[in-house]
Amino acid sequence: MSFIGAGRGDFLAYWIYGKTIISGANPYDAASVRLVIHTLGIEHNIPPLYVAPHGLTLFSLFALFDLETARKLWFITNIIFISLIVMKLCQPSSMKKELSKYLILFTVTLVFMPLYLNLFLGQLAIFLAFVFYFSLELVREKRFLVAGFLMSLLTIKPHLFSLFS
Repeated sequence: MSFIGAGRGDFLAYWIYGKTIISGANPYDAASVRLVIHTLGIEHNIPPLYVAPHGLTLFSLFALFDLETARKLWFITNIIFISLIVMKLCQPSSMKKELSKYLILFTVTLVFMPLYLNLFLGQLAIFLAFVFYFSLELVREKRFLVAGFLMSLLTIKPHLFSLFS
């Protein structure tokens, strides 16, 4: 079983928590999670779960698939998130003037090493950046209820966004 792309990080942990929910066990109970890990035959020790249930529920969708399929879906989902952010940042007001800005941003995105680390280690940072960016866009559009709901997903890793609160 290959873990390339799923890493030993966030995605694998949330996939295991999702498998715990699907099995009917409590993902907040360390013994239940260890039993699921043992049942899956995975040599991995994940920390106890301390996040709000709404974020866990979202990531449990990936647990409906085997690890390799879920890993590929997560990778594709992250590529889509990155693409949407770049496209939104590059909405041209005048195509000729803004085309160089788009090409520069696209090139920087392609060579930005932390992006690759997040993709291949299975971290949640790309998803959280997507949620954060589009939440701010919704606030700008005065759609506060939807923005607040999306921003609540940032509680999955609050330390990444504490400077903005």
